[in-house]
Amino acid sequence: GNDIPAGADRDDVVQYVGESLAELGEFAEPYGVEVLLEMHGQFNYWGFSRTAVEIADHPNVALVYNCDPRDIVAGSVAYTYSRVRDWIRHVHMHAFVGPYPYPELFKLLQEDGYEGYLSSEVDQEVPTVEHFLGMYANLFRAWAGQPFFPTPRPER
Repeated sequence: GNDIPAGADRDDVVQYVGESLAELGEFAEPYGVEVLLEMHGQFNYWGFSRTAVEIADHPNVALVYNCDPRDIVAGSVAYTYSRVRDWIRHVHMHAFVGPYPYPELFKLLQEDGYEGYLSSEVDQEVPTVEHFLGMYANLFRAWAGQPFFPTPRPER
């Protein structure tokens, strides 16, 4: 996945990625390992990533939803999410302080009964590790409809 090499036919690349994922899925299955293609680079486009997973046609092959701002169509992630919802096994989040509509995504995941993993890539400066973890925990609680307890910002 990621980017299609310059000069390569995109359909051929998607086919190759799908066939490679199928082979990896077969290899990983006896070990109980899932092979997940991250929606990243040009493969962030659901048409490439979902097609590759469909070509793989293996129960251990699925997607990592990458929470990319390119997922937003008309201010919402619902369109992009609806195209890949059945193949999402992991959600890769980024900074919660940007424009990405995480509350909407969490609602969609809840409505679908999502039970997979969520991970966050920390790429922002934070005052302390404790403050950062507290902020994320409270945001998760709020978006899950649980009480929100604001985390005081530590003094410097």
